[in-house]
Amino acid sequence: FRLRKPGDTRLVLTPWKNPAMEHPDSYALDVLGLILGHGRTSRLHRALVETGLATEADAANETARDPFLVIALATVAPDRQLAEVEAAIQDPVARLRRDPVWGAELRRAKKQVEAGFLYSKDSIQSLSHQLGYYETIASWRYLEAYPDRIRAVTAEDVRRAAETYLVEETRTVGWFDPPEPGAAATPAPTGGAA
Repeated sequence: FRLRKPGDTRLVLTPWKNPAMEHPDSYALDVLGLILGHGRTSRLHRALVETGLATEADAANETARDPFLVIALATVAPDRQLAEVEAAIQDPVARLRRDPVWGAELRRAKKQVEAGFLYSKDSIQSLSHQLGYYETIASWRYLEAYPDRIRAVTAEDVRRAAETYLVEETRTVGWFDPPEPGAAATPAPTGGAA
């Protein structure tokens, strides 16, 4: 879909359906999300930002009680086309589906996922918020098991999760494409919002 509203940034959003948080694949998808799009060493950063296609790129596995989304997002560089950024997102995704992630990249991603999880509980307020949140979504015991389950994720788990979930059949692509300054915005369709 293409959304044309006033704004100053063009975006390409690519979400895929994922399983519910308690599904065993959610741990591999958390690691996959970090490898795909978190930080300067991520595959999307190298494919999009370092090549000048985008100014920012990010990805994450967003989980909930019910199936939700693995999301990749890129801020399109001013002189580039949305279609070329959309196409460029697919290359690192295809490689994740095809080839296992090995060595330092996998170890670094698992350590970063675990560290982010542990730092998110660094105060009594944060911990109480997480206890309440996870109890409503799954169980507060999820907090106890999470680090060990992330440590157990293998390269093949990540590849298999990518092959299972990052597929065309569950992918949606959205473009946020603001009109040029002074151009009239496309009116919303009758009966709904654009």
